[in-house]
Amino acid sequence: MAKIQKLRRISSQDFSPDDRPFVDKLGYVLNPFLESIVNALTKQLNFSDNFNVSELSVNITAPVVQTNKIKLLTGLNVPCRSILILHVQNNTNNNTLLTSAPFIEFNNISNNQIEIKNVLGLVPGNSYTIKILALP
Repeated sequence: MAKIQKLRRISSQDFSPDDRPFVDKLGYVLNPFLESIVNALTKQLNFSDNFNVSELSVNITAPVVQTNKIKLLTGLNVPCRSILILHVQNNTNNNTLLTSAPFIEFNNISNNQIEIKNVLGLVPGNSYTIKILALP
């Protein structure tokens, strides 16, 4: 895989005197843009600043049933299509293991709100803090 080369700025000094006014104007626009692209592509991208995603934290007592569905504002400007679970913290007993990989069933209520219907893989009766990533 090719490695991104160090950015060489557009400089009017590299061109003939007749072309320098045009190159100065071109460099004024392109140099900051190219710097931001190279910086982003050299391990500077992150979810919160560069993608339309929302990192949320929710407190849940298992099991989530019809009577205690949880509504969350996602902060997305489009409906949520998927949820990734980033971290699950058992607040009742740290020594209790999950019963399986956690999975969240949800419905979109609006473009920026979801309703959690069920969370699978949690131990019933235990309280959890779950960090999730909502994706459009």
